[in-house]
Amino acid sequence: MGKRIGLFVCAGEEDPEKQNKQFERVFWKELFNHAITKETFGYEVNLEKTSIFHKYLFCNVSGIKQSISNIDNDRIEKFARTICQK
Repeated sequence: MGKRIGLFVCAGEEDPEKQNKQFERVFWKELFNHAITKETFGYEVNLEKTSIFHKYLFCNVSGIKQSISNIDNDRIEKFARTICQK
């Protein structure tokens, strides 16, 4: 807790309230509160690189039928700038 930290998750949620719930499930409250920045970077699903089992899950559970990419490079750059500030 004596260091500057930033927290991020790769997630498909666009709604800020749902994003916060993802952070709550992943990080301890004290760590979350200590972080100088928190961000979601988006998500990517590459079905060509997944096993048959994972393809089945993506197609039948989430409804994803093809590879998709929704990585937010602007958020990644903002996160990096914040972390690098002294």
